[in-house]
Amino acid sequence: MKSMKEIMKIARVFGVLLCVTWIAAEGRVYGADKDFNRIEKKDASRCEPRPGPPGPTGPSGGPTGPTGAAGATGPTGATGPTGATGPTGPTGATGAAGATGPTGPTGATGAAGATGAAGATGPTGATGPTGATGPTGATGPTGATGPAALNLAYGEIFTATEQTQGVTGGIPAKVLTFTNNGLSLATTCDFSNGEITINVPGIYYVGVDACIRQGGTAYHTWLFEIAVNNIPVNNILPAVTATPGPSTDSSVFIACSMSGYLSLDAGDVISLIVTTPDAPNPPMRMYSCNMHVQKIDIDGM
Repeated sequence: MKSMKEIMKIARVFGVLLCVTWIAAEGRVYGADKDFNRIEKKDASRCEPRPGPPGPTGPSGGPTGPTGAAGATGPTGATGPTGATGPTGPTGATGAAGATGPTGPTGATGAAGATGAAGATGPTGATGPTGATGPTGATGPTGATGPAALNLAYGEIFTATEQTQGVTGGIPAKVLTFTNNGLSLATTCDFSNGEITINVPGIYYVGVDACIRQGGTAYHTWLFEIAVNNIPVNNILPAVTATPGPSTDSSVFIACSMSGYLSLDAGDVISLIVTTPDAPNPPMRMYSCNMHVQKIDIDGM
């Protein structure tokens, strides 16, 4: 690529050539003119060259020179119109609470507001301490008499295993073949003496259930009676049983029973009496026996 100096030199040479060409052309014209006897020579040195058509744009010059110093600041222009308000920015963090100021004077009491709705009932509070006992009130009227209570009393004695007792013919004897005391309440049971003692007065149900086993060599009859204080009672019928003679199987058992109601006092003794009319003194084989008493009335009736 050519430098700017070379390009300028070429342009000057080109201009000179154009000028010479123009002078030559002028001379030819003047020499042909009839009014001129001579051809005036033009001084080529005085010829001003005419500008030719623009040449092609040359390449860019050398590197850009350094930036000049900044000019003085011009005057401030007029204030433009206010722009539209921008969107609200996010709320900043809450600042620390300021110190509480002094309490102001109490204002005048306002008018009473309307009564609000009743609130829910709160939980029951703890029970307070028991207060001092108040004075005794007057005695109320006596209530109606309630029904009489049943005052229970019962007892029993029984024979658990077969027992034998000798009996003298024609003489009443207390049965002593009992081996155990049974259940009892408000009575005293004594199986060894064949007795039940009453501790609570009242009406009692008294009963005997017995079973005699055959024995001996002859026919025997046995009469059983309930006694109070060793005296047979007349309202409970005696039980009579008989054991067959030796011609019958010895494994025969004869059952008998009797029962009734007695009005007894505390301290009365219940027992069982046996009598046989036979002689000579046959043995009584008691296989099983139960004598029992039970109070059935209600106290106060």
